[in-house]
Order: sequence, then structure tokens, then C-alpha cells
Amino acid sequence: MTNVLKAVRLNKGLPIAAVAVRARVGTATITMIEKYGHEPRLDTKARIASALAVSVEAIWPASEEHQRNSGA
Repeated sequence: MTNVLKAVRLNKGLPIAAVAVRARVGTATITMIEKYGHEPRLDTKARIASALAVSVEAIWPASEEHQRNSGA
């Protein structure tokens, strides 16, 4: 599986620490997502996407589908 978060982060030239600070999460959170495929909460996804100036769906394409199916 392609790691979209890591690809977007590297494309923007940002280290893990910079994304973590901008998203107000720990560096371990970013590492867990990138390295181990951790699935963060929706609010965390939104903060990370915002920190990278992309949509949540750009990083987690299934998020939009999940929201539609769950009625959120």
C-alpha cells in the first residue's frame, strides 16, 4: 500500500516534526501513521491535512466514503 501521507509530506519538503507542530500532534503520531498504517481519528486527520494544505481525502481517500456511509 502506498503511503500517501509520507508522499505528500516529502513532496512539500517537510520533516515529520514540522508537520507534527503544525497539526498539533506528536511526532509519534505522524510516524505511526506513516510507518505502521495507524488510522487516526477524523479530527486528527483534519489537522494533519490542514498542516499540509491538502484535503483529508487527498491523504485518506476512504475517509469521504466512510463519512457518506456513516451518515456523518
